[in-house]
Order: sequence, then structure tokens, then C-alpha cells
Amino acid sequence: MSPSSALGAWFFRALLHGAVIGLFGLSAKHSDACVAPQGRDFQVGPAAFYGRPGDLTPSGTTVHLHRARGNARGQIIHLATPFIGERELYVDQRCVWGCGQSLAEYPTAVGITTAHAMHSDGAPWVLAAAVVPAGLWFRYPWFIAQGNRVVIRLGQSLAWPNAPQGGYYRGYSVKTTTADPRSILVLATVQYPGMSTTTEALVRLHTDGHGNLLREELIADLTTILPGLTSPICTFWWIDSSSDGRTAAVLCTTGGPSGLWVDGQVVLSHADPGPDPGTHISDIWACSVNDRGQWAAHVDLNNNEHCIYVDGQVVMRGDRDFLPARVTQVTNFKLTNDGRAYYIAWLTAPGSQATLAVCVDNQVVVGHGELQIEGETLYGPTLSHPADPVVDAHGTHLHFQISVSEVGGSGTWRGVVLPLDLSATTCPDSAGGATPPRLAVFGALYPDAERTRVYAEGLPPATTAVVLGSGNRASLPGAGGALGELCLGAPVRRSRPHSTLPDGTLTVPIGQLTPTALLPASGDTWHYQLWYRDTGPGGTAPVTRFSEAVSVTFL
Repeated sequence: MSPSSALGAWFFRALLHGAVIGLFGLSAKHSDACVAPQGRDFQVGPAAFYGRPGDLTPSGTTVHLHRARGNARGQIIHLATPFIGERELYVDQRCVWGCGQSLAEYPTAVGITTAHAMHSDGAPWVLAAAVVPAGLWFRYPWFIAQGNRVVIRLGQSLAWPNAPQGGYYRGYSVKTTTADPRSILVLATVQYPGMSTTTEALVRLHTDGHGNLLREELIADLTTILPGLTSPICTFWWIDSSSDGRTAAVLCTTGGPSGLWVDGQVVLSHADPGPDPGTHISDIWACSVNDRGQWAAHVDLNNNEHCIYVDGQVVMRGDRDFLPARVTQVTNFKLTNDGRAYYIAWLTAPGSQATLAVCVDNQVVVGHGELQIEGETLYGPTLSHPADPVVDAHGTHLHFQISVSEVGGSGTWRGVVLPLDLSATTCPDSAGGATPPRLAVFGALYPDAERTRVYAEGLPPATTAVVLGSGNRASLPGAGGALGELCLGAPVRRSRPHSTLPDGTLTVPIGQLTPTALLPASGDTWHYQLWYRDTGPGGTAPVTRFSEAVSVTFL
């Protein structure tokens, strides 16, 4: 063993036993450089899922439809269509329902159709219709399921407190967009006794997390007189909910196009003044709320300009932010818990056809022809259901459909899930390398030994690197003879030495950091850093360096 490697081995043994501070004669303090988490350039990770028409599902059937999404537990959820008009639901390539199973509520059903999967960090929620023979024809009763259990179905009696006796559910809408592990906001069509027509109602369903219904809660219906609206409501145009129980809805009224209703109050209305003199809100298209108490809206200004508000502040102007292109449509809208607005924008430049791009606030994240997977250039994203959010509530994954040809076409699209960086820089790189590596944490925001991964890029190819992790921060310049600053306090966990790939990247699950008995717990903030080999200044003898440090707070 060389002297430098012997020093490194001794150094990490000392770290592991929490002795490094005393050994180096340094006090345990926060470095001036190791500041609180700061905003980072937007970063996406390697594609987590790649769905092709014609792929075989685990049940051995051929996929004709593949839509995928990720959640904060690092799971990949997707729908498949093995036969025309039927659906199967998969979680991490494991079939949850639709793969030959029967539903107890519909024992004569011959399949499932028109399924719509919704976000959840627990058992996935699905809005679907059963295919039930009815003489020479079929009927298609709607139901909402969590995992493989039906929670509520067509014709079921209303059971919220003080519900009208004899009232029942007539249907459900795909305007339902988000779900929590133990509750979901449903836009239901209900029939009240004595009414000749149906009405719409916002109902929150509470379960035990495994599909067993505990209670129903009426939020509002179209017969309710809502504060701030003088005209009768004709429909809930768009709805959203947060995991802490907040509710938002875009309401269409008979006296005007729309108003934005958040937790019982109208916060934005048709004809309100716009952000500049001479502008006004001409329509409200979509809304979203998050767990931080914020609301967001996609609106039209002066009937020809798309604009996004977050808590009343403009974060995107479609006539200014993407020049020379203008935003001509916005779909798949969602406000995440970090306060960012995600959406798919239609960008149209003078003399050109519109192209679609995944955007956050006022910047493009995935543009037309910018994504490559397995050596294949992908174009888009392509249009998917406009009520299907392009990101989960915690901002852990982007998910959308994308085309393998410039113009799209039948059978040419893919379902893609891209993990987003969950971390923030807390200690900038100070090792002085020519190209400092970038760190990120991808995958599960709930601590998971395999699904939460530390990712690095910009490292020397085929070099040796070790991932370090700790629940504490410190300032240890030159620790162990390495260039730069160790920003992690004792005790420090470390991975085994890894060799970087030829492109200078490295991915290590946090479960590989030892000892594994002290992995992060829910609510903990952990810090991660790299210790890696590099050439010295001017190509001199090999040295070791510390990378930047990043931090992530787990759910």
C-alpha cells in the first residue's frame, strides 16, 4: 500500500469512529463557506423509465400504451394496454391490477378501460371504468381504486356528514389530478333526491392507505353559494389539492368565464387587472396548490397572452420569456412544494410550427430534440392528457410522453420519467480542480437504501471516488491531506471505493454507505460529498480532492 493510500485508509477509519476533529486539532464549527441551502441550477438525472410500444409487460402481454410517472418514494408507476380497450397498472414493473385479476365489486367484468393513474406516494390511485357485459352490449361503470381495492363506485350512496338521504354517485371526472397516500380529492357527479338533473361535487375520500374507505368529506358543490361569486356556478373547470388538505378549483360561471377558488375564497377572477397597465385577466385555465400554503394559476391576459401566477406574483409571461418564440398554450400544470410552477408549453416562433417543451417557472427544462436516451434523440414532449401533471407534488420526477421522430406519429412515442435533483448546495467546491464535479441526489425523497441515489458528473473518467454522508456539518480544510474542504461532521459514513464511468459519472445508492445502521430517518437533513483521485496541478502527481457538498431534507 502506498503512503498516500495508507493515509487515506487511516483518515476514513478515524472519520468512521468520530475522532477526526480531535486528531486534526480542529473545532467543530460551521464553515462560513458552508451556508444554508441555496438555489441551484435546474438539473435532471438519468432517465428512470423508458417505455416502448411493443415491449412485453411482466405478465407477458404486449404494450400498446405506456404512460409512466415517478413519486417521492422513488417508485415508477405506469399504465399499459395489453389488449385494445383494456388497462393494466404497474408499480416498479409489478402488476397491481388488471393482469387477469377480477374485481369483487364487478364479478362479471371482462376488463378495465379508460384508466387514469394519479399521483401518490403510497398505494397508487386509479380512476377507471369496468367493462361489464349487458346483453348484446357493454356498460362501463366508473370506479376509483387505491392499489387493487375499489374505494368508491358508480351508484354508491353518498355518505358524507349530513348528505341528502337517497343521494348517490353518478360518475367521476378525470379532472381529478392529485392524491395523497391516505386521501384523494374527487370531482364527482352526484344525484340529489328531488333534483331532475345531476350536479358536480368536490369530495375528499379518506382511506387507511390501502384502499379501505374510512370517511367521505364534502368540500363544495355547484348548489353552494361561494363567497365572491355573484353568478351561479356551471362547472368546476379544474381542481387540485395538497397533501395537507388544501383545495383549489377553477370555477366556470354563467356570468363570466372563470374564477379561482382556494379554500372557500375567490383569490383571482375574470376581468381582474393584469400585472401591467392596460392588461386584464381574460380567463383562468388551471390552478394548483402546495403544502406551503401557496396557490398558482395559469391565466390568459387580454385574450392572447399566457401568464402564470404564484401567490399573485407573475413568474412567467408568454410574450416575453421565451423570445423569439411566444407561448401559445400551457398544459400539464403543477405547483410543487418548493414553490416552482411546472408545465408543458407550446412555443411558437415566427414562421415556425409550435414545438413543446417541459418548463419550470420561466425556463425550458427539456426542449425539442434536447433529450437522448440509449443513443436515440427524442423530440417533444408530445401532447398527453392536459390534466395529467408533468411533475409530482414534491418535485422528485418529471414524467411525460415524447416522440422518436421530428413530427411524431402513431406508435413513435415513449413514456419517460426523469428524476429531479432533490438537493441544495451547502458547501461550494474549493479543491481547485479544472472542472469541479457536480453532485445531486435523485430518486426517493423518503429515505430508501436503494431508491435514494447520490449522483456525480464531471469527474475524471475511470478514477476512484468515495461517497461520504453525514447528518452533521463541519469545516475541515485539507482533511486527510486532500485538496479542498471536508464539509461533513463526525460521524461520517462512506461507500466503498468506486471507479467512475468513462463519461465521468458515478451513481451510488445511500444504502452502500457504511455502517448502514445509521442511515437517514424521516425528517432528517443529510449532507453528501465526494472524495476522489485526480491529477495534480499541471499534470503532476496524483492528488485527492473533496467535491462540493449537497444537502437533502427527507420526508
